[in-house]
Amino acid sequence: MAPTVKVLHTQSYISNVSTDCLLNLTKVLVPESTLSSYLDNSSWYNYVLVNAEGTEPLKITINMTKPGEFAQLLLERTNNDWKKVNELTVIGEMNTDDLKVFHNMKQLTSLDLSDAIITAIPNYGENDHGSGVLETVKLPHLNSIGNYAFQYCRRLRTITLPSGISSIGKGAFQYCGLTNVDITNTVTTINDYCFYYCNALTKVTFPSSVKEIGYLAFGYCNKLNQVSFAEGLFSLHNWAFSNCKALTEINLPSSLHEIYGETFSYCTSIKKVICRAATPPTTNSQGTILYGCDMTDVKLYVPAMSIDNYRYSNGWKSFYTILPIEEKLTDVEIYDYATIDDASQFADLCNFELNYWYQDRNGSTNYYCGMLDYNGSSTLSMGNYVQIHNLGKANSSDPYHYSAHHTALVANGPILADKVSTLLYTNSNTYWYFISLPYDVKVSDIIYPDGIQFVIRKYSGLNRAQSHSNTWLNLTIDSIMHAYEGYIFKCNRNDFASFTFPAMDNANKNRVFEKNDVVMPLNEYLSEFDHNRSWNLIGNPYPCYYDTRFMDFTAPITVWNRYDSRYDAYSPIDDSFILTPAQAFFVQRPVDKANITFNKEGRQKTSTAQSLNMAGKRIASNRQLYNVLLTSGDNEDHTRFVFNDAASCSYELDKDASKLIAGDNTSMLVYTVEDGVRYAINERDYADGKIHLGFYAPEDGNYRLSLETNSTESVTLVDHESESQTSLSGEYSFRAKAGYNDTRFTLVFGQSGIMELNNDNILIDVSNGFVSANVRCKVYTIDGRMVGTCDAENSINLDKGIYVICGNNVTRKIIVK
Repeated sequence: MAPTVKVLHTQSYISNVSTDCLLNLTKVLVPESTLSSYLDNSSWYNYVLVNAEGTEPLKITINMTKPGEFAQLLLERTNNDWKKVNELTVIGEMNTDDLKVFHNMKQLTSLDLSDAIITAIPNYGENDHGSGVLETVKLPHLNSIGNYAFQYCRRLRTITLPSGISSIGKGAFQYCGLTNVDITNTVTTINDYCFYYCNALTKVTFPSSVKEIGYLAFGYCNKLNQVSFAEGLFSLHNWAFSNCKALTEINLPSSLHEIYGETFSYCTSIKKVICRAATPPTTNSQGTILYGCDMTDVKLYVPAMSIDNYRYSNGWKSFYTILPIEEKLTDVEIYDYATIDDASQFADLCNFELNYWYQDRNGSTNYYCGMLDYNGSSTLSMGNYVQIHNLGKANSSDPYHYSAHHTALVANGPILADKVSTLLYTNSNTYWYFISLPYDVKVSDIIYPDGIQFVIRKYSGLNRAQSHSNTWLNLTIDSIMHAYEGYIFKCNRNDFASFTFPAMDNANKNRVFEKNDVVMPLNEYLSEFDHNRSWNLIGNPYPCYYDTRFMDFTAPITVWNRYDSRYDAYSPIDDSFILTPAQAFFVQRPVDKANITFNKEGRQKTSTAQSLNMAGKRIASNRQLYNVLLTSGDNEDHTRFVFNDAASCSYELDKDASKLIAGDNTSMLVYTVEDGVRYAINERDYADGKIHLGFYAPEDGNYRLSLETNSTESVTLVDHESESQTSLSGEYSFRAKAGYNDTRFTLVFGQSGIMELNNDNILIDVSNGFVSANVRCKVYTIDGRMVGTCDAENSINLDKGIYVICGNNVTRKIIVK
């Protein structure tokens, strides 16, 4: 049949026909008596409109009165034969059952749903074919188009996707006759096979909303020769554009994170690939994204800063020729390690984003965080600079959100930005996040999702110094969060929530790019008690990790341990504690120290502490460190005391840290006690050689004490409740009731583990299973059996257990471990 023939007239029923003969026809006119036979034959109705001779296409309008009645109304209008309907308009509310009927209407050429009220085109089965003669579709506002919704609509040349659609389902338009597709700017996902085998498709335009393009989504679109990938695309799946043999060039955006292997397989005409991603997008293949193509004449263009990274990355290293992108970069997203040595490759006011993401493939999860060094000598002039952190979640059953993930910038050269912001992801409505930023933020400028409620509080060191109970003060919508100051932050959402903190446009805005030392002032708040004096909540001044050993500061710092819901104290001398970006922490201002200097050498891109020789940072004679660990099951807490000849037993602001305890504390705690003060770190002279331990037990149960030290001196633990003493060379197990107990334990040094109990002049020494006493004593088991005697000259070796010692008309219990 000649291709110029558009209308075919038949005189009788023809049962067999070649599909090729029908593709160029617009209409077949048949005798009325044979119409039913034609409409029952898929060889005809799937490829061409069939009408009875002398009739016009059947056009009807259905006004819905109630969702679910569409099929009934349609059958009433068509005398129980919906195959005859050619042009359909529906007005009113429809449900999923109503919409499922369309796949029964095999001769539908026009579908107008512009005045229908629906939220989504539902999913259809893989074997449910749409009308092969459908030419025009008008859709209302929708949320999504379901799987296989318009598949095999071979005569559908164009479609306008209304705004509001976020997802286009699997195979939704496969085997359609579309010539071009304009994706609406609300679509985020184009699923597998979505436009598979759309052989007439020549052009696709993607908006920045599209984040993911699925498996074979545009596979075998043989005429596709122009694809625009807007910034925002995150993921390209396997074979997404496979066998698109008309493609000659690929232009991939800077936002692309992953491109599964063989994405452009057998696209044999491609000669140029541009990938603007600063970090080579990961692939799941050792091969190439151009699998099945001759790579000899194909050129790959990437950011100049990234050429070496592409040369060694899977999926990219198979390109023989890798060249720098010819034009200056306008958008840069970094989610792995990167170094910039030259600012000239970037356009003025180039947009930079330091991001993180995780990739879950084949049951294995990989995490990537943007880590950037800028070493250029000329100014890197940014437009919009965004740094993103996931603050984590204190829930070990959710391993992805359990740990925080931070990005990092180390600026060794000058950087300026027109706009600066930090985006923080939260994952809990239970825990407080301690945050600090190196610039000023108006609370009213914070950007957050609709429906979220949140609170930000600052700490009042003045109220603590004056012994006021209210030390946390709420910020208002008119408040300003000041640079370098610390705040606590909580929202009412227990899943992923984002908060963007934009910098005020003032002199502090570009502090985030500080390349020199930072001197941070500390406030002084006088108090009757030194342990309440001059508390400051401040923050990491750099947008990277920071090793606190490089601070020009020797007093302890105190940080909130979100995972265990308690405060932990660390010494810049004795601990290798690494601050995370945007982390707030407590310090007390020593009397003679008005500020902290953060030396730039402490900046680093990871949380791993390096080996350093810290000798000489503090001049002290013979410092002996003791770390006491309290454990119960998987829970633990620790405290430290230090014997230092240059220290005193009184509270010293430059050496000691009181145990900060949250008002609603439920966590297990251990601390030392001196003159009524609970210490997290207690640095003191030897004095009487006694250290008093206190603890908080969250519930009745069994607990264990152990000691770590750099000293060889023996330590005796005295349990005043059981009236026993034992060498603390291993663990000491005990049972405790819930609550605080500040008087139960004493550690004794320098007296061979002997301590007088209750002023009864009996001194008992329990060490490594041997028991001795300063007077002759009889030793009994707990059930009254005598097992021997001991005195100052003769000890008795006992098995583990509880014993009773009698001497000088005094009876004592001891525990042998």
